[in-house]
Amino acid sequence: MRVGIYGYGEVGHGLALGLIKVGLQSVVAFQRNPQRPLIAGRVRESGVRLVSSALELAAQADLIIAVTQGAPSVQAARDIRAGLSARHCYVDLASTSPKVKLDIEAVLDGSGALFSDGAVEGSPLEYEHRMPLIVSGPGAQRFHDLMTPWGMQIQIVSPDTGKAMAIKGLRNVLTKGQIALLVECTIAARRMGISEQVLGSVAEWYDARPFMTNANRLMRTTAVHAERRADEAELAMGILEDLGVEPLMTRATVETLRRIGALGLREQLGGMLPETADDAIELMQAYNNPHPQRP
Repeated sequence: MRVGIYGYGEVGHGLALGLIKVGLQSVVAFQRNPQRPLIAGRVRESGVRLVSSALELAAQADLIIAVTQGAPSVQAARDIRAGLSARHCYVDLASTSPKVKLDIEAVLDGSGALFSDGAVEGSPLEYEHRMPLIVSGPGAQRFHDLMTPWGMQIQIVSPDTGKAMAIKGLRNVLTKGQIALLVECTIAARRMGISEQVLGSVAEWYDARPFMTNANRLMRTTAVHAERRADEAELAMGILEDLGVEPLMTRATVETLRRIGALGLREQLGGMLPETADDAIELMQAYNNPHPQRP
């Protein structure tokens, strides 16, 4: 079993450190400018052997795990392609878009190598090679089969390239948006000296139901009650403004709910909730139709 790590940043270091600790003897890595103090220190800590080029990495490994930074991952694939063959499995874990993952697959097409894209779900500093990964693409199963015996936590989410990154990226719409809303809310609450009470009230609301139960309920009820919820969000926006807090996130909330309300779904449904959350989204998505493309 020969593993090559393409890029020796935080994720690459975590992978090498963990795999070497559990006894995988053939782990090599390639990093441009390896003389940088941070990289040199990581190499000393893990004991990984550095190679001098992408093609040498391909020659000395059967599984290539690419952990370059974002957009350069396409160029990384171009640089190594000539060294790949049917014996290789190439896994790209860069944090980038599903489109870039498809571009990488296109670059590698015809090389014979199996390709898998993936997304890192946990901290390599905490979990090392056991950091949770979600993967997709035609090489996902081979990656899983090769590395789970070594303790890697790999979940296959789809045979279609790009789906793993899409899951992580779209999840960020909610999780990172939630962070921004939390900050906006807490700044205002702090100015009124009621941070603990506000967050406690929110916690009671969140903790009352499992997330999926709440998400499905909110999607169904918003189809009918968007206008009322927009009024409530507008009231909150006024409180923020009175406190000198610019309501960046809350303003967007009001606009979204107003657009949904303007669809007239309450009247269309006769005040009855859609049967499922999926039915509700099917109805509500019209609020966000993109501008028609010119021919």
